[in-house]
Amino acid sequence: MCGQTVEVVHVHGNNTVERFCGFKSFASMMRGKSCVLTEIQAFSQSDDLVYPAWRWFHRNDWLLGERSTEGVYLITMEDGMPLVVNAYDVSRDPYNQSTKDKPNNVHNFERRRA
Repeated sequence: MCGQTVEVVHVHGNNTVERFCGFKSFASMMRGKSCVLTEIQAFSQSDDLVYPAWRWFHRNDWLLGERSTEGVYLITMEDGMPLVVNAYDVSRDPYNQSTKDKPNNVHNFERRRA
């Protein structure tokens, strides 16, 4: 049980789901992964609209690690709204931005209130 922390749900391209609680677990899971953070979206609290909150696209020159993990902390702790973080696996197609649109390469990280 997450208690007062944040539950993050990692949905793989094959629809398997990993659930873990808190930002430390999120950072630990992300560290060393060959993914690039491409976009963070925030859900409006007043309706179901999803709007882009921050776009952060680098190709394979900035893999998710300590620096980008800090960026995730800054964004996710900014306010109380749930966030969706979209990242894609650059190891499969590192120079093609369209990789993030291919289902098997997309990793969705959904921030929810626990």
